[in-house]
Amino acid sequence: MSGAVAEAETLPVNFDFHPVIPLLTADEVDENEEDAAEYFERRTLAIYREEKDSLVYGWEPPIWKVADALLGLDCYDQSFLAEIKREFGEEWTWEMWSKAMRECLGFNAPVSTLLISGANRGSKSQYAAKRSVQMLYRAKKQTVWCFHADAGRSKDEQQPLINTHMPISKRNARILDGNPEYMSFKSGPGYSDNKIVNHLEGVLKFKYYSSDKSDTIEGGEVDWAWPDELIPSDWLETLEFRTATREGKICITQTPVQGYSELVRMFQDGADKTRMAVAFACPDDTGEPLEWASLGFESPEAFAESKIYGPRSIPENVHNWIKGTRSQPEIPAGRAFKQVPRVMRCLGVMRGGQIEYKKAVLFFHSNDNPYGNPSAVYERVLGTSMAFVQERFYGVAHKTSGNRFPKFNPKVHTLPSDKMPKGGTNYMICDPSGGRNFVFGWFRVVGGDVYLYREWPGNYVIPGVGHPGPWAEVSGQKKDGKKGPAQNPFGFNLLDYKKELARLENWEIDLTENPDPKDWEPDTETEEQVVERYIDARAGNTATASAEGTFTLIDELADIGLDFIPVHLGPAGSLADNNPQSAVHLINDRLSYDEKEPISYTNRPRFFIAEECFNSIFALSVWTGDDGQKGACKDFIDLIRYFFAQDLHDTGGDDFYKTVGGGCH
Repeated sequence: MSGAVAEAETLPVNFDFHPVIPLLTADEVDENEEDAAEYFERRTLAIYREEKDSLVYGWEPPIWKVADALLGLDCYDQSFLAEIKREFGEEWTWEMWSKAMRECLGFNAPVSTLLISGANRGSKSQYAAKRSVQMLYRAKKQTVWCFHADAGRSKDEQQPLINTHMPISKRNARILDGNPEYMSFKSGPGYSDNKIVNHLEGVLKFKYYSSDKSDTIEGGEVDWAWPDELIPSDWLETLEFRTATREGKICITQTPVQGYSELVRMFQDGADKTRMAVAFACPDDTGEPLEWASLGFESPEAFAESKIYGPRSIPENVHNWIKGTRSQPEIPAGRAFKQVPRVMRCLGVMRGGQIEYKKAVLFFHSNDNPYGNPSAVYERVLGTSMAFVQERFYGVAHKTSGNRFPKFNPKVHTLPSDKMPKGGTNYMICDPSGGRNFVFGWFRVVGGDVYLYREWPGNYVIPGVGHPGPWAEVSGQKKDGKKGPAQNPFGFNLLDYKKELARLENWEIDLTENPDPKDWEPDTETEEQVVERYIDARAGNTATASAEGTFTLIDELADIGLDFIPVHLGPAGSLADNNPQSAVHLINDRLSYDEKEPISYTNRPRFFIAEECFNSIFALSVWTGDDGQKGACKDFIDLIRYFFAQDLHDTGGDDFYKTVGGGCH
């Protein structure tokens, strides 16, 4: 007899319904009574242990392990390790599984900040509370901060959760003069002095957004932070600095009851959906939603049986994400359902020419947590709007003011530079500015397809500048992002810009014969030839008076050997999508394809962007136009609008086009 069964013999057999550990059916008991008796003894012991010590014995939903993998935590238990070995082989370790999970989700390293957007009763707060306690006890002198809106909600909601997951000997403890421990919890008042000090000299502090930020989070270094619900964007930015020195982690939890909030925008704007899930509660046809499939069951019969014997739901099989096999119930023939994001990879940060992905969004669905009575949550959302169902059952918030390019998908519309076609006809677009750097875009037309193959400034070293960083970055407060470091003036004059064009386009220049950049001309024999260059007419034709007369920017550029054609176009943010001047509809036409069908020669977009065009990809991902002429990413949208407004074509090598002085006539 095993030790576990021997221990269970001291307990009365538990035949109560359990949300995770099912009862056996009468047929299963009759099939082998001895095995059934041992199963019930093990079940009784598991339920007893879980109730007594959730920190050690508590059941964890599979989606928690995905969160651990994304954050790079090693909070696995031996039962999950055994599960890994059963699924993948005896040689597999937690580290191997964690790495494989990250890679299948598009991450080559753990993230530092994870937003868990959870459905009602999806277990997000339970996850963060338990991990907060585990981080406190993982090593000596750990610092853990837990945030909530105010003292009342912290004491009513967050602090009791922390107490639930404390080591059993410390739960409800009152140690006010221990050495070095200090903790005292009472239901209602919460923890004395809003803190816990453990025997390892680790400190957990409870903090509130209602307090003054400078007194609450300025200064100090943090190993783990759990901000619950709507942390203000400036608090999060400060907190990221506080955790950086210790390579700490931030785990934010929220249910998106306020919709596409400032917090959601900070994470989801421009993010790549790297894992999707079928939303069986959201039909994409005229049929009814399927409760049994929404709760993870393979058939209505299995769901009916579960109401008697358990479990309450079957969470998605995350092992199959790694295997690339089906992880949810099969979609019934002839039915169609919406898809919702499961994992999102937030926009990366450019560092030394490389893009690092340090943030992610993970969605906890209601059926991930059998303890949360997901069937009751399903009944609550049944018959409500699709947006409400996705918010409350799947934890997904949607923009009310949408991105102007809803079909844009980096997985579909971006290509590595080495996959860009070499032939075709090249054009260059310039959007100048007096207060910040000029921006340039190079477009290649091949037959009926358009490729944006280079941008400036871009994700590469600029002589005298270095890596300029991004043009615009995600902002919780600005819908079109906030100004990035690449907008800070480089101090370039027109000849400096010309030198950059010569460098990037590989003009053949003999500096001994032609030392003055003003006299340089593009080499028509090089592989890359730009047949026409265009410039924003408003800036290009603005007249400036001088002692020698009036002149324009286009005149000045022509004087140094760069001929530009003016583009006339109305303001980007003020015009409707169907206004011919806005050209937004022209871009959407080229981005369009049937998302429900596989990509093929007949079902594919006609506009592609090089993966290295980081700023253009960001702009296409987030631009709404709501920030008007001040929109941080508008400049790169303007480049694309200017191009499509000109209706430019592949000339097929027609001799009519002759490159002269950087332009064509």
